[in-house]
Amino acid sequence: MAGGVAVEREQLPSIGSWDRWSATKRGRGAARFIVSRPGVARERADIRERVRSVRDLRHPSLSRLIAFREEPEAEVIEDVGEGAVLDRLSDRAISAGGVIGVLEALAYMHRAGVAHGNVRREALVARDGRLVLTGAAIGAGGEDGFVADVRAWAKLAVELLADYRGPLASAVVETSRRILCQADDVAPPAGRLASALRRAWREAGPEAVADEPAGSADGTLMKVLHALGDILLGVLTTVITGGVIAGAVVLGAMWFLDQLPQEVPVPDVVGLPREEAREILQRAALQVGGVRPAYSDEYEPGEVIATKPEGGMLVRQGREVTLVVSLGSAQVEVPSVTGLTVREARELLGESDLQLEVLGQTRSSAPKGEIVRQNPAPGERVARGESVYVQVSGGPQFGRLEVPTGDGETAVAYFRTLKITVPAGDPLQRVRILEGHDEPLEVTYDRLHRPGDTIEFETWGREGKRIEVWIEGERIYRTQL
Repeated sequence: MAGGVAVEREQLPSIGSWDRWSATKRGRGAARFIVSRPGVARERADIRERVRSVRDLRHPSLSRLIAFREEPEAEVIEDVGEGAVLDRLSDRAISAGGVIGVLEALAYMHRAGVAHGNVRREALVARDGRLVLTGAAIGAGGEDGFVADVRAWAKLAVELLADYRGPLASAVVETSRRILCQADDVAPPAGRLASALRRAWREAGPEAVADEPAGSADGTLMKVLHALGDILLGVLTTVITGGVIAGAVVLGAMWFLDQLPQEVPVPDVVGLPREEAREILQRAALQVGGVRPAYSDEYEPGEVIATKPEGGMLVRQGREVTLVVSLGSAQVEVPSVTGLTVREARELLGESDLQLEVLGQTRSSAPKGEIVRQNPAPGERVARGESVYVQVSGGPQFGRLEVPTGDGETAVAYFRTLKITVPAGDPLQRVRILEGHDEPLEVTYDRLHRPGDTIEFETWGREGKRIEVWIEGERIYRTQL
């Protein structure tokens, strides 16, 4: 109990290797959440990318992802409001319309290029008279899961509605059974199937949702089944399971297919500029459904790396095609900034998406303010966003001090202030500074720092003293007085 709010957790059936709980927050603004934790190391490593692909999805029959935590333990949290997990409910709380809503949520995910992969009773919640599908962020993903999602929905629909006696429920069950009789890799797209069910429901009228005695059959049921037959005939006729389908069914399927948009091959636009690829797809009666950026060493920025569906695949006219567009190489070549001023070097490095870090000034015959050393060296390839460390000339007399000795002579000492910024990387990084005239050098600074910390280190000594800076076992800078 904290601040008058209590949180209760109840273990739920697992989905695959994911452990799940129902977390109920009581008090003002009561709410209920589904909390999922991966039980396999591979899934913990892959979950960040999966969450990124579904975090912006919003649909009435799809739970809302409200939080994702990586530390101290990976955890996905979905908001289900006051919904109750379906496994805890009686069958009378389920409606055929709610089952169709789950299918529409799948169609919505598929349009976004995401498959669910866990369509089963344990993933459902009943809320406000409808069913809500949870677990989108822990699913299998990938377009190869679209057919599997529809078949899993069909199996679930038969399970949930088997005891119902109403025209709509009977029609959904009959449709689901037909899907389950097909080959494993064949099923109508979720969006087209959901649209046909909704359209049949509207055409059947209000009586379609009323329960009927077992075994009854009326004209309403026949209307619904007839409408659904139109969408399924096109799929059923593509599957030969032995024998020849009756001639009347073949003729009906041919008529139905003739009414559908024609199939066209997806043009191969890989390697073309984005806008040119868009024009070619539009001329083929296809649409650009989305653009996904990705780094590529092979293609220039703005060129198409791949399409989904791939070039050459047959699709219906009007289908959306996703373009994967190159951001350019993930690595860039470090330019030479020696001889430039700090401002000039920062502008030049910015053109290559690199950062500039000034370590300080050094004594040099070069003009004051001019860069005299850099690391990494020119021509090296590094990741975008990395830092290039430089040292700036302070002039020939920088850090030089003449000190009188007791015997009337004059000794020359050199002073230096190093400014070190810890780069992005591990949460804690060891910074070590080594100094001396002879091998081995002496460690004079050895501490842990966080990325972004700035260290100012002052040193002095006679001419020829060597100084090296190491971060996480890698030497990033060296000089001498």
